[in-house]
Amino acid sequence: GIAFMKGEYEEAFDLHRAALSAARMTKDRELTGICLNNLGLDCKNLGRWSESRVYLEEALKIAEEIGQHLERGSRLSNLGVIYSKLGLPKKALRCWNEAADTLTRIGNKGEVVAVHLALGHYYLTYRDFEKAEEYYLGALKRSSDNGDARNSALSLEYLGDLHFACDRVESAQRCYTEALVIAEEIAPRGDIVAEAKRRLADIEVRCGNYEAAIELAGEALRVATESKHIFEQACSLRSKACAEFHHGELKKSRASFSRAIEMLAGLGDRKDLATAYLIAGELFSTQPSSCAEARDYLSDALAIFEDLGMDYEAGLSALWLGRIAALKGNVESCHGLLGKVIGIFG
Repeated sequence: GIAFMKGEYEEAFDLHRAALSAARMTKDRELTGICLNNLGLDCKNLGRWSESRVYLEEALKIAEEIGQHLERGSRLSNLGVIYSKLGLPKKALRCWNEAADTLTRIGNKGEVVAVHLALGHYYLTYRDFEKAEEYYLGALKRSSDNGDARNSALSLEYLGDLHFACDRVESAQRCYTEALVIAEEIAPRGDIVAEAKRRLADIEVRCGNYEAAIELAGEALRVATESKHIFEQACSLRSKACAEFHHGELKKSRASFSRAIEMLAGLGDRKDLATAYLIAGELFSTQPSSCAEARDYLSDALAIFEDLGMDYEAGLSALWLGRIAALKGNVESCHGLLGKVIGIFG
């Protein structure tokens, strides 16, 4: 438990795996469910989505079999996160709605915060900004009232994402900075520190401060590497690649994108993989010698975003593909892609 709270998830995983072996020997179903749930959370925080899914689904099954309502709600909430990462948004939303109903009914305020953060992230992904903000602000108030520092930091971080998506850059930077301060107090080597620094790097890119962005992304990568958080390593590399490109370090940028994409593909995180494809495709499409590479990235991004129902991102992917087709003189392909863009954006 102490290792988990300190953000040392690899150590926590080893301890919880030993505990699971002991629990299975006792044939204590409740204790086995607790150990499985802990392992699922360790893998979730390490970015090992498929492994986390196996543990959490088995833990949920036990909670339902022995009538543990609180545990069922909590495990549904975490499973929703995993399903979302694995590109199963409908299953994720169903889990979160069931979790919210269960946890609200039994009056567990702390767990409701986590569900509301997840629901906010869902609505942000599908660009329902008003609903996302409602969930995030509610989660921030509840976590602050409960003295829950971790969820307060996460609420601020996700509010920053909302502001960033709406081009409110100063508000986003303020939220990320506040989240980082809290995160460094509770777990200096933890995942939220890496997340906040990586997001602040994205702010610096938006503001044209590329050297500062590279430095922040590098710091985020070091923290994520030390804590063995593969997902956050990949996202930090993606941010670093973007900053390197704008700073004119094209060779480094290409290498960073390649590593990020390889990691995200290995994790099975389709949404963030598609985001990496889209960013790399947008950037490299501006380099005449890299148009073929950019087209491949954008084609992969378009296919994933369409499958996930993320229309806005699919439209951007099609738009950039259309520009490449126009530059290459492929009129028929250009017209088809721009027709797709018009169909999405109107």
